[in-house]
Amino acid sequence: MKLRYFAMSALLMITASFASLTACDDIDKSLDCSHLCDEYATCIGGSEFDKKGCTNSCKDWADENKTNEGILDDCSACLDGDQSCAEKLRDCGLKCAFIPKS
Repeated sequence: MKLRYFAMSALLMITASFASLTACDDIDKSLDCSHLCDEYATCIGGSEFDKKGCTNSCKDWADENKTNEGILDDCSACLDGDQSCAEKLRDCGLKCAFIPKS
């Protein structure tokens, strides 16, 4: 009987840990996409750029597969720092070429 409860508890803990990882992953993608779209708006997009639309498109794109998620992480990491827009375009242009335009 105790083994049954132990097995059920272990299963619930594993399920809860996967759920929390998914939630953290979603938050990470949201922050990365928001950061990326803010940088894009500042450096290229101008005042007419739809940051909310960009962020939503970015999250949808990143959700498609793990490869896209990794590309987003690389792009976001490249955009971190105190570089000028010209330096970010030069250094991160290829890593961030996927940026949704709206």
